[in-house]
Amino acid sequence: MKVQINPQTTQANLRTLGQASSTSQNSQLTCITRRSPTSAVGVSKTTQVTCQGDEVLTGCSSWLKDSDWHRDGEEILMSGGKQACRAMNGYLSAAGVEAVARCCSVRGLRCEYRTAGPSGTGMDDKVEVPCQGQAYALGCSTLAYSHNSDGTIFTNTSCMGQNDYPRNGVYSYAACCQSPNLQCRTVTSGTSGKKQSDQVGVTCPNGYVMTGCNVFSQYAKAAGAFINTNAAGTDTCVAVNGVEKFGPETGVQAQATCCRN
Repeated sequence: MKVQINPQTTQANLRTLGQASSTSQNSQLTCITRRSPTSAVGVSKTTQVTCQGDEVLTGCSSWLKDSDWHRDGEEILMSGGKQACRAMNGYLSAAGVEAVARCCSVRGLRCEYRTAGPSGTGMDDKVEVPCQGQAYALGCSTLAYSHNSDGTIFTNTSCMGQNDYPRNGVYSYAACCQSPNLQCRTVTSGTSGKKQSDQVGVTCPNGYVMTGCNVFSQYAKAAGAFINTNAAGTDTCVAVNGVEKFGPETGVQAQATCCRN
């Protein structure tokens, strides 16, 4: 039986979670990746990581350490007055999940953390979090309680979470940030292979710094995404496929925001 899909986009329950500002006096944008401890195994088990010193949170992703797909995703929240990236493990998980935060600093950097949701319960329904004024969406996250989502769609000025399983909706989170002379663009990788644990990555253009990274798959079941930094200091946004795929179904894509000032 052919399923009719008519995706809808909502901004339901759009709200601001909090704000943060970098106290750095550095004129150059710098970013670092910080990782949480691995969560316990099991449904709704969480782990989180915060930024340090004069850094502010600009990106939040997660990945399941055995490259399986049973995870709920990640969310940005305010914890003790500090912004945090929290990952949530999923039903039938057999390993822990890790939260991956991108933490950046530069003089005048201000971020507002916004969320919306849930999306509709239909397949491919989306929920969008737009940024206000001159702010860029430096990082995007998607959370789906007790089921899987297609992941996160980045634009320069908004974040969208896309629903997969037609039972519950998904929630979207955005780090909406601005600083003097900040210029940002989004980049998207090709598509990974169809096998479980297949990876695909994308880097920023020369002169740009990666501020956020996450995963999208039209056919869901991603293991997640993280930022890998090589010995030369080059950041790669890595997306991980979470299940063997068959027929015309494709793998996952990595999406990232890249900025300069």
